Amino acid sequence: MREVSTAGAARGAQVVSTKAVWLHSQPEPRTAFSIGCGRVIEGTPEMMWQSLLKLRALPDDTRIYCGHEYTGANIRFAKTIEPENAALRAREAEVDKLLAARKPTIPSTLAQEKAANPFLRADVPEVAKSVGLAGSPAWKVFAEIRERKNRS
Repeated sequence: MREVSTAGAARGAQVVSTKAVWLHSQPEPRTAFSIGCGRVIEGTPEMMWQSLLKLRALPDDTRIYCGHEYTGANIRFAKTIEPENAALRAREAEVDKLLAARKPTIPSTLAQEKAANPFLRADVPEVAKSVGLAGSPAWKVFAEIRERKNRS
């Protein structure tokens, strides 16, 4: 078992990892969600980006369990950032089938999140370009994506 500090969303946020990650903090999980991430409440966008990098460094087959079922809404937002992302479109088709069958979309895997979650992809040049921040530090790209999500 491995515990990872994930500051940014909430003071004292922690993640416990074996081969599955339950994203938790006090009073509720908010570091990352399926195809999303929590609001930056008590930290800074740069702190949150560093926390997301810690999560992203876990093995690809790590299962991600989050405390809220926002996957469908998060996919709709993610498509405004990366409309041509094939992994995102594939995840959307999978989620649509799960929701139609009244099944949960959680857990996802870290591999799925790395491929489709724009919050974990702020250091990908195409993502930076899509938000008008080509060449900017990844944490600034992350901050712009998070601000767009806040307004959506």
